[in-house]
Amino acid sequence: MSIEDVYKQLTGVDIREQKEIWDARGKGYYGEFLVLRELYFSLRGNGKFLMNLNVPAVNSKTTEIDLLLIHETGMYVFEIKHYKGTIYGSSSDEHWTQYFRTAPNSKFNNPILQNRYHIAALKMMFPDLPIYSCVVFTNNECDIRINNNEPYVDVCTLNRMQSVLCRRFSKNPSIFSTEKIDEVFVRLMQYSPIKDSVRLCGEKKAFTPGLNRL
Repeated sequence: MSIEDVYKQLTGVDIREQKEIWDARGKGYYGEFLVLRELYFSLRGNGKFLMNLNVPAVNSKTTEIDLLLIHETGMYVFEIKHYKGTIYGSSSDEHWTQYFRTAPNSKFNNPILQNRYHIAALKMMFPDLPIYSCVVFTNNECDIRINNNEPYVDVCTLNRMQSVLCRRFSKNPSIFSTEKIDEVFVRLMQYSPIKDSVRLCGEKKAFTPGLNRL
């Protein structure tokens, strides 16, 4: 099974169709796909994926998490942006700036603060578990100039994501057993669009996306 099919099983979205449409939402899906592909093939350790979770938040609302990695060293919440240009801002700014040399600048909500809201929702369910934030810019025409003072937050481009996460993993102790990862996964999968089991290319045993050992 291809990684495109794995993405579809996790999200219900056909990334091939989205690349044909290529509107703003399709570009967002593609950014999520790129992060999944990098994680799926590159990282090591015991862990599971969930994507596009709508988890309960305050005031009976929900909040959507792009990608969640439940790893032996903790939970990693990904906010994914497929933006071009040079990105300026700081961890405390309400908005960041997307700068272009030949086009008007634009403002967008600070993704660190967006992810903080996602993590607060998860903390309502898992108050004692370590949760880390990772903001990833996936477009290869993006340069980030962010002043980040948050110790549990990483902001990076896709080509640096693996090294950033490996460094984070090496700092954090392996505190989640396989059973604990399973427990968290089962509790959260009800909030995701995850589909039927699929088979990992090159291996004989079947697995459900999200049950993959990285």
